[in-house]
Amino acid sequence: MLNALTDANKEWKRREAPPRIGVLRGYFMENAEPEVWERYEKSIIKLWGEGADIVDIVLPSSFKHVPDVHRVIMAAETAAAHEDNFREKKPEYGEYIQGFISSGLLIPATIYLRAQRQRTKIIEDIVDLITRYDCVICPSSVDTAPEGLEWTGSPAFNAPWSLTGLPSITVPMGLASNKLPLGLQLIGTPYNEWNLLNVAGWCEEKLGFDTRPRDPYVPEA
Repeated sequence: MLNALTDANKEWKRREAPPRIGVLRGYFMENAEPEVWERYEKSIIKLWGEGADIVDIVLPSSFKHVPDVHRVIMAAETAAAHEDNFREKKPEYGEYIQGFISSGLLIPATIYLRAQRQRTKIIEDIVDLITRYDCVICPSSVDTAPEGLEWTGSPAFNAPWSLTGLPSITVPMGLASNKLPLGLQLIGTPYNEWNLLNVAGWCEEKLGFDTRPRDPYVPEA
């Protein structure tokens, strides 16, 4: 996709040299469930043991605004996209999305523009931080994957990268107590997806996650 968008063709090469990785804590440590954070710490130790240059980094002060800025922009833009259809067919929307769109319709233009200005500042600060490393890492989710189809889980650890538009990728870092995989999220700089994929491949190999889903229609040996 990056090739198609930028016309930047690059040849895939397997990474041999250990990467320089920035470790995110702060907001992520405060919001992660204990089981998620424990596995994250073990993954960091494993990557360090395989030769990665691991550096603890401090999030910029502007990062504390990410949840609110993301919520304002997302609600306002969702409301703008659905406004006409929502007014005609509101009962057909789920309860959660009804509330989300309704709140977005109430956001003043001045608040939306202020959030966009703050978003620009957040992007500048985070990109300046990440450029010192091959990537930075954090858990992929606050908790393990939920059961059932009613809820896909909290997007709290994905929202910062959706807001900033930075490339991110998840590799498995182990199984939770409910036997569902936990993810390690890697984040890179703009237009640097090739390097991020390269580092993700290295991390996936070193973490050695070899568990695969079982076909429910094939009897276990």
